[in-house]
Amino acid sequence: MCQARVCHAPYRPAEGEGSKPLEERVKPMTTLIAVYSLEKCEGRCDARCYEATTPRCFCVCGGMNHGVGEKQATENTRLYADEMITAYAKQKNLTDYRGFVPDDVRQIPLFQEV
Repeated sequence: MCQARVCHAPYRPAEGEGSKPLEERVKPMTTLIAVYSLEKCEGRCDARCYEATTPRCFCVCGGMNHGVGEKQATENTRLYADEMITAYAKQKNLTDYRGFVPDDVRQIPLFQEV
């Protein structure tokens, strides 16, 4: 399980959550990006990373989102998600994997608060 403010462990579904569709297991308001193998979630970038105050990051973003806040981390992920996923999979020697980025992270909102 993840240590507080350190984002290096994979997502672990709560009891009974494992049979739910992927989109229901990943929390779109918290998780910005995740990488899945055939067996499990290999890693993700979430609030523990983008709200971190410690210098070390081992999650999918490779440090790009670490401690920058949700707004900047969302923008970074929107722009560099494919590169983050590919680099993380290569680092972990994954050959059969898929990345997941929630729609509200991938798409630029039509209406934003100023």
